[in-house]
Amino acid sequence: MYRRNPSNSPWLAYIVSVFPFIVFISLWYALYSILQTGQYFNFSTILFLSFLCILVLCGILYFADVLIPKFLIFSIIGAFIVGLVIVSIAVYNYLSSYSFTMQNISRKIWVILGFVVGLAGIMALCMIYFPNWLRNIYNGSMGETMKMWMDNVREDLRMTPTFFYVLLSVILSLLFGYIILTYFFSKNTPIIANLNFNGMRVLKEGQMMLNYEELLATSNDLKVIDPEFAANPFLKIYSISMWLYVNPKDEQLGTVAHDPHEPSLQWMNPTTSPYQSIRETNIFFYGTKQLNENNQWEMIYPKPSVTYTYDYGTKKNMFLVYAFGDEPYKLYLTPQKWHQLVFIFHDNHMDLFVDSELKYSSPMTGAGRMFTDNDMIVIGDTKQTIYGALADVVYYDHTLSKENVLNMWNLQKYTIDTNKT
Repeated sequence: MYRRNPSNSPWLAYIVSVFPFIVFISLWYALYSILQTGQYFNFSTILFLSFLCILVLCGILYFADVLIPKFLIFSIIGAFIVGLVIVSIAVYNYLSSYSFTMQNISRKIWVILGFVVGLAGIMALCMIYFPNWLRNIYNGSMGETMKMWMDNVREDLRMTPTFFYVLLSVILSLLFGYIILTYFFSKNTPIIANLNFNGMRVLKEGQMMLNYEELLATSNDLKVIDPEFAANPFLKIYSISMWLYVNPKDEQLGTVAHDPHEPSLQWMNPTTSPYQSIRETNIFFYGTKQLNENNQWEMIYPKPSVTYTYDYGTKKNMFLVYAFGDEPYKLYLTPQKWHQLVFIFHDNHMDLFVDSELKYSSPMTGAGRMFTDNDMIVIGDTKQTIYGALADVVYYDHTLSKENVLNMWNLQKYTIDTNKT
């Protein structure tokens, strides 16, 4: 049996021993970035491919003297396992919720690890109960190959300097420390819990029923922290995504005349809404709250606002989308079904995607884009409730591409919880 002298290539031995951990971590970030951006080639995927190429090249050089045929076999098996892991991640994400939370990520990681461990168990059983079959596959050399492999591993461990073990321990300690600290701060620090990768902020995680009102963000949460924008520190380019489910009951379909003496909050822009005699039900509002001349709170400068009312002309559920003082866009959605709404604002232009399709795209010709310190994001309505739910409201500090929107639509599913009425 041929033997190598690992002392001639300690750095190759170290790379082959440690780089699999780095490649696995970079694979996770690459898959995450693909799901997040919808682009297969980004910084994370390029980094993963670079690390993988380095590992393969160093592995070939490290094992080339005695194990070229066997190394190719192990490489093929390894590529097959990695492919199965990638497929399992894609399938699991397709069948599960598209919420990037620590709980969902941990659950998926455990499922994937269970898949890999189960695959390893199946391979172990095959090696125990079908040795003759394996020997026939590899011309009777499987047992000798494994023995040679283990001998080389033992020799490498014996010859590896202590410095490399210390360095590996430090790397693993930093890795696990990063994971533990990230999890701890995500659970104990509200600001960090709401932050995420790629300029996104989860305003509402999971689903909520629309029979109550909730404040999701204030102007302080939506400012640009940069001295360059001190004069006007609000984000002008952003995207907002959400999922909406409605199934109005019969008693909720009637119009509600607005009493001007009732001290309630008006969820429409009184200067532009053609439905001033009907109090619309608020679904989502990003705008400014201020007192009007009647000393009543009202919401103005929508950017955007989504309200619900019943259209007796078409006898359909109608949603009115307001943006910066323009006439509302009428949107008709099928009840008893989850719908994806994505608003993309850039310059003085708004794009509205519904269920991954571009439904409305137009320059905003109304009032200028107004951002004030009284801006807020509110969902739900306590005065005029509606049976339905809103889920996963996410604010992005950049414009989403069509591929991003399509990717979110393909991967996310929800079920209505009828117990929360």
